[in-house]
Amino acid sequence: MKNIEITIKQIIDLLFPKLDAYEQMFYLYLFRNTILEDKIEFLIPISSIHKLVGFGIGRLGSPVSRQVVRNKFKSLEEKGCIKLVKRTRKGIIYQFYLPEEINGVINDTATTSNEINIDRMDFYKVQKNKIYILERENCKCFYCGKKITNQDFAVDHVTPQMLNGNNSYKNCVATCIDCNSLKQGKDAENFTRDLYRKQFLNKDEFSVLLQKLKDLSDGKLKPQMSDDKNFI
Repeated sequence: MKNIEITIKQIIDLLFPKLDAYEQMFYLYLFRNTILEDKIEFLIPISSIHKLVGFGIGRLGSPVSRQVVRNKFKSLEEKGCIKLVKRTRKGIIYQFYLPEEINGVINDTATTSNEINIDRMDFYKVQKNKIYILERENCKCFYCGKKITNQDFAVDHVTPQMLNGNNSYKNCVATCIDCNSLKQGKDAENFTRDLYRKQFLNKDEFSVLLQKLKDLSDGKLKPQMSDDKNFI
């Protein structure tokens, strides 16, 4: 992650004075499992997370109580550090926020660059952000190169959501409807190899597409964002 040292200093110097010891512990746990894993969201197993973090302040060696866990996640949400996204049978999915994204932590938030925030933006659920992905692909299907428009394209996850793929620009591409339907739950690299084996791509096109996937994963294919718009 870019500027990781700055982020850690912001967490310790600016955010932590606003959190109690338990909130700090859970915030760091979430930081480890989202930002350091290039994710935005993380599923918290509420029934067992108290065993995965540090000891409580009660009897020596005792884990934090489940009630404390619930209370502290609620207080972290109230302070804008996390957001409840979805409840599942396995636990609760939370979205994690960095200090620069939390109101009142960094005063000069207006100076925060889009280059830092772009990794946090949702390019799948937010309609206007989908258009930036389409424009990044020059209105051509990422996989087969077919001409597409904002009326007949789909945004596809390079790594499927069922395999924990996120909605960042590194994992979202604009495709034609046919490729989106054919790919289904496959990851992009395997789908690319299928296209080559079925002769939808020649050898040169296959090599170019594999390189594009690598560049995408490395963060080299950032969509061009307009400075005069508010992004979500």
